Formats: sequence, structure tokens, C-alpha cells
Amino acid sequence: MNPTYVIDTNALIDLDWRTYPCANFNCLWDFIATNIKTGKITVIDKVYEELGKNPRDDTFLFAKGLKESKPIRKTVGFADENITKLYDLLIESSLYRFDAIKDFVSVADGWLVAYAATCGLTVVTGENKGKPSEAKAKNQKRVKIPDACLLMKVNVVSTLKMIEEPNFREKP
Repeated sequence: MNPTYVIDTNALIDLDWRTYPCANFNCLWDFIATNIKTGKITVIDKVYEELGKNPRDDTFLFAKGLKESKPIRKTVGFADENITKLYDLLIESSLYRFDAIKDFVSVADGWLVAYAATCGLTVVTGENKGKPSEAKAKNQKRVKIPDACLLMKVNVVSTLKMIEEPNFREKP
């Protein structure tokens, strides 16, 4: 099965902390894990590293179980061309401060978008795109994943939208 989605760190953390905690919604988390193991959802190395920053967190334990059962996808050396393209598009947009662009392309967020562009995947994130007034402002301090996806022509959905999509609910 070809992957359909690549998931962001905050999509998993928000799902656990705000909506459907791992401890209370085992069947949902088992379903997500199954979709990761079968390849419908991809987890990249940089997302896995971010999830590993809090070893007392349920999402860390979830990610640890994934690493043991399925290799995490490597980004560096695979999505390099698209991380460079994303960097160039962010610079050309003149919407963001240089340090915001530099930060974005050096962490999981930028690599997530570049990986999705390389593989033709939909990004799953808990972030919302910038407000219209923010989009017109110059020197924004933070690049948001949905805005970067728009620049790279990559589809983006929320975690709940992914779960609601008919092709996601099919048994893997």
C-alpha cells in the first residue's frame, strides 16, 4: 500500500493531550498505529526525534512502539531538493523574517513539507494557516506548516479531517 499521509508531531501530541488521550482511546491509537505500520501514514525521522523529547509522555511511548515495529522514514538525503525549494520560496515570498525561515527548514516542520512534496503525500497537522491579516504582514516571526504547504502545492489536513476521510477509515 502506498502511503497517503505524513504526520506532524503536533498532530499526534494534540490528539493525545487535547482530544483523544492514548490512555483512554486505545482503539483509536491502535488504528493509527496499524495505519502507520501498513504504510498509509508515514512518520519521518525528524518527527520521531521531536516525539522523543519527553520520555514520560504517552506520545513518546506510542512513537517508541512504532520505531520498534516499523522503520521511521529518513528525510536527509531523500527530500533535500524540496527543502531547498521550500527555503527559496519562503525567501521569495518576503513574508517571513530570515530567522523564522532558517528555523522552519532546520526542524521537522520544514522537512515534513519537503518530504510530502517529494512523495506526493498529504500533510497531517494540528496547525492552522495564518490569518489573512498575518499573510499580508511582512517579517512574520513564524512559518506555519499549512502556509508552507500552500507554497509547495502540498495538500494539508487536520488530524480529525484525516480520520473522517473515507479512505482512512477503510481497514488497512
